Amino acid sequence: MDFLLFSLLLIEGADVAILPASFRALEQQLGFTPKILAAIITAQMLTQAVCRPLWGSVADSSLVQRKTVLAVCACGWGVITIALGLSTSWQVMLPLRVMNGVFLSVVHPTLQSIIADTTPPEERGRAFASVSIFEGVGAGVTTYVCTVIAMNVYWGLYGWSLLCIFIGCASVAQGMLVYMCMSEPPRPHEFQGSQRPGISDAFSKLKIYIRAPSFQVVLGQGCFGAIPFSALAFKNMWLQSIGFSPTTVATMMMIGDLGVFPGTLFGGWLGDKLAVWHEFKGRPLAAMTSLGGGAIIVFLLLTVVPKSSAALVTFFLFMLGFQICWCQPACNRPVFAEIVASEHRASIMGWELGLESFCASLLGAPLVGFLAENVFGYIPPKGADTLVIEGNSNALANAMLWIVVIPWLLAVGLYSTLPNALARDKAHVNEKTALMHKEVLA
Repeated sequence: MDFLLFSLLLIEGADVAILPASFRALEQQLGFTPKILAAIITAQMLTQAVCRPLWGSVADSSLVQRKTVLAVCACGWGVITIALGLSTSWQVMLPLRVMNGVFLSVVHPTLQSIIADTTPPEERGRAFASVSIFEGVGAGVTTYVCTVIAMNVYWGLYGWSLLCIFIGCASVAQGMLVYMCMSEPPRPHEFQGSQRPGISDAFSKLKIYIRAPSFQVVLGQGCFGAIPFSALAFKNMWLQSIGFSPTTVATMMMIGDLGVFPGTLFGGWLGDKLAVWHEFKGRPLAAMTSLGGGAIIVFLLLTVVPKSSAALVTFFLFMLGFQICWCQPACNRPVFAEIVASEHRASIMGWELGLESFCASLLGAPLVGFLAENVFGYIPPKGADTLVIEGNSNALANAMLWIVVIPWLLAVGLYSTLPNALARDKAHVNEKTALMHKEVLA
């Protein structure tokens, strides 16, 4: 089961990474403007945000096996990715990307449910870290390969088109393997799945947990904490504006992204260890350290680190990648696994990820662009005007600084209330258990 699930994560990460890695090729070969490219990727992100709770409700039901849901959706996004590889018009790509988002949104809510059901509590941090690692490997390899071949032509097809077709075929094959070879993961003996999955079922589950203090904290911090990840999409543009060549920037970004892999593993390990140290304070402390440290690194990178030193800037990018990826494996997902009943886990995970994606897509990169142009004086460069280029780099740095540091500090503040919230929720559960025990004895 692990091999098939992790292989599915590799392919899902690869599918998500194709579009951003093809931007330059799509601009030159098909004439797509930045606005069109932004509309395409935002449409997919928003669709994923909306559909995650719905797929979570389906995965939580007792009407269909989770392996069947995963298999059908893998085949679905595979077919659509093949069609994307054969498309040459944004009017065709846009609805295809929307449909692709519908199927891709199944992965994380369903895997949350499977891992929580099959992994002991003391090992969940490492298990969720593995999910991020395999997805990141698929995305990283695809980004590299697509960047290299996207502009070339092979057998009459553009490189990005050929890669879409290859990954689409691999997705369909993987979906068939999951359906035929994977055993349905066991459910807990107390599992009582929904008989009517859908939007009303998803909302009914949300209403149950929205009253839980710990759920409110995790959900609230996620809406703030996800915004900077979208805002940091401007790192590449900022690095080029301060004078580094595209080749140097590509190398710096790659090294920075490599920090995510050991960081994710370390975050999962740290969360498990701190949870043993203190039942309520351990995991929130790991998350606070992650985002608080990330805010400090971004502040130093954008305001203090000498911009003439490629080595020093690259080191800070690596440390940023290492630092900011702890929250999900160390805290959020293990906490949800503990406070959410088995028959609700996929739906609730879908709500958490969906709301995070929604806030990030609307309040991250768009706000950076607005602040840079309308507040900090970013001017589209004309020719090689040094003053304009320097002013633009400062504008981007200031805009990113505000949209990264402030939301992360707000998220840290919310995480600081999570220990008390977890203690209240645990006490409430114990009271209900004791009451049921008395009723049984009576």
